[in-house]
Amino acid sequence: MSTLVIPDLHHRTAAADRILAAEAQSPHRVVFLGDYLDDFGDNPDIARGTAEWMRRQIEAGHTLLWGNHDLPYGFRPDLHRCPGYEPRKAAEVNKVLTRPLWKKLKLWHLVNVPGDRPWVLSHAGFHPGWFDLAGGPGRANPLAHLEWLHKEALEMLYEAGETHPVINACPQSRGGRDPIGGVLWMDWGDFRPLRGLNQLVGHTPLRNPDAFEAEESTNWCIDTNTQHYVVIEDSGEISIRRTPPRAG
Repeated sequence: MSTLVIPDLHHRTAAADRILAAEAQSPHRVVFLGDYLDDFGDNPDIARGTAEWMRRQIEAGHTLLWGNHDLPYGFRPDLHRCPGYEPRKAAEVNKVLTRPLWKKLKLWHLVNVPGDRPWVLSHAGFHPGWFDLAGGPGRANPLAHLEWLHKEALEMLYEAGETHPVINACPQSRGGRDPIGGVLWMDWGDFRPLRGLNQLVGHTPLRNPDAFEAEESTNWCIDTNTQHYVVIEDSGEISIRRTPPRAG
């Protein structure tokens, strides 16, 4: 079954609904790359409307990934503060998205492609530096290491109420102090490929989708303010498509 991938929304849920309607005739897994919340000039009512839309997507069985703009609304804003976060908006969002619903969000999603390199979908991407951590299989088994990182980070977040560097590391290019960005914060300009894996990310707004080809690795950033989305075909090839315009 092919996989439909929709990048950063920032309240543009109507555009996402047009994409879902346009692709409704074909069976897809649906994965959202995060950053559903926050935009210039938004308010608590808009935030609540987006939270209600998110709940519908979760209930429909779609996969929602964490974005850096979403995490402070769900867990520990003191540790995960992001520009745009406001307690008044958070109060409305959390009337809709209870803790069990927030816990359904993931840091990344793997699309296995028989006979080809798998696609790793995340909000901002994994830098090779995260594979040099003590613990986990590291570069010897990158998929197992990603699984180890995912489990460790979400256990810290969901069970211990703490954070993890792979979640909140913010690079200098994004106003932080960390040498490499985490999976929610790495800028596309800092992206480096993982040999043997493909990656598909959002997070860095671009005019058009941008590719980063390397040995045994194909990578795309598709955050174009919801002007584009991607279908990963069963063959492993990706199809970049334009978001349907508003009716009328």
